[in-house]
Amino acid sequence: MSNDNESSRQRGPTDRGGASGKSMWQYYAVAMRMVARYYVLTIEIAVAVIVPILIGRWLDGKTGREPWFTIAGMILGGAAAVRSAQRAYTEMLRDQDKGASTEKKAEEKQKR
Repeated sequence: MSNDNESSRQRGPTDRGGASGKSMWQYYAVAMRMVARYYVLTIEIAVAVIVPILIGRWLDGKTGREPWFTIAGMILGGAAAVRSAQRAYTEMLRDQDKGASTEKKAEEKQKR
C-alpha cells in the first residue's frame, strides 16, 4: 500500500479518469486564465463608462453647459464598453476554436 502512495506522489496530481491525460494543474491554469479574462473585462467596462462621464462632468463645470458633456460622456462610455465586450467575445471564440483544434490534433496523434 505504501508503494502505491509513493508512485502517486512521484507522478503528481493527474486526472486519472480522463482520456486526455491532462494534469489537474493544467485544468487549474485554464480556469485561472478564464477568471482573469473576465476580471479584466469587468475593469475595462467600468473604466470605459466612468472616465468619460467624469470628464463630461468636469467639462460641464468649466463651460456652464450642465448636462450636455455628461450625456456625451455617457454615450461615448457606453459605446466604448460595448466595443470592449465585443472584442473580448471574439477573443474568447478564437481561443475556443484554437483549443478545439489542438484537442483534435492530440486525439489524432494518440490514434496513430
